Amino acid sequence: MATLTIKGLPDPLYRLLKRRAAAEHRSINQQAILLLEQELARETVDVKAWLEESAQLRKRHGVRPTSMAQIDADKRRGRP
Repeated sequence: MATLTIKGLPDPLYRLLKRRAAAEHRSINQQAILLLEQELARETVDVKAWLEESAQLRKRHGVRPTSMAQIDADKRRGRP
């Protein structure tokens, strides 16, 4: 099992980590590992592919993107 040393950890971040660990009845080390595992397990989004898929769906269904002017007008009108 590897060992990791974090240099230059800002004091406010360390205090936050320490508080979270205490609240969840973990050591600071256990909490850091858990947070790293959770973050690294998150699925990354391919933004370019997502935008292309969105454009294809809009084209297929004849939907145009809403302009900021339209959004502002809708907000001024209020919601039904």
